[in-house]
Amino acid sequence: MPGGYQANQASRSNIMKRISLWSVDRDDTLHIDDEIKKLEEAHSVMISANRALVEGDDLGLTRLGFDSDHIDDLKVRHSEGKPGFPAYVLRNLQDTIQQLSDLKRGANDGRGARLVEQQ
Repeated sequence: MPGGYQANQASRSNIMKRISLWSVDRDDTLHIDDEIKKLEEAHSVMISANRALVEGDDLGLTRLGFDSDHIDDLKVRHSEGKPGFPAYVLRNLQDTIQQLSDLKRGANDGRGARLVEQQ
């Protein structure tokens, strides 16, 4: 499969970048679905990474797109009895997803953001 692993790793790397809620234009809901999808995928990757750490699955962490330095950092946290991705990080991410979903829902019923036509 051409570029399969590297393309997947690059994609995973992109979703792991922080997405500020303030960077989302509240008057343009055209891209909110994309932001929600990225955040949900990041949330899923973090949960899978925590599970892989518990199971000692280094290959699984690599398949999730983490480089060796990041895997080492996650393993250090795990060896200290901490999850690779703490509960507060997952909770904050879930809260951001919920805020974006609420923003979109408000746009759809006229209470929040509105769709802005691309010009």
